[in-house]
Parts: sequence; C-alpha cells; structure tokens
Amino acid sequence: MSDPKTYDAVRADFIEKSGLISQAEGLPRIAGRVFGMLIFDGDMISFGELATRLQVSRASISTSIRILEERGLVKRMTKAGER
Repeated sequence: MSDPKTYDAVRADFIEKSGLISQAEGLPRIAGRVFGMLIFDGDMISFGELATRLQVSRASISTSIRILEERGLVKRMTKAGER
C-alpha cells in the first residue's frame, strides 16, 4: 500500500468495521473501534490520543478500555515518568 490515501482508507474502513462487528456482538461500537485501531496500528497510545484520533470523548475511551480489559483483549501499559 504505497498510496497514503489508500492506506488511510483501508485503515478507516478496518476501524469502522471493527466497531460494527463488536456492536453486532453486543459490545459498544466505540469499544470495537478502539480495538480495531489498536490492532491496525499496533502501538501503545494514550487515552487522550485515542480520543483525538477517534473523535470521541475520553470518558468513552475509558469505558471502552475497561470493557476490553475485562474481556482480556487489551492491557493498560505505562511509560516511566508519565501519568
């Protein structure tokens, strides 16, 4: 995927479809979008950055991460010296 527009479109589609799949399985759509983004990007990311990139509130991110943690799908990590 050398074309950045193609990459961005594929990424956005993957994240959105992850949200729709999770919603169909009884989870909040945003939890699926968070999970999809974490899978696609493969990087550690802060709550604030998740909220910014997905254009949702930090409260929604917090709730979604809690749900994903309870299901063993994500794990919170900390960087030394950061909150």
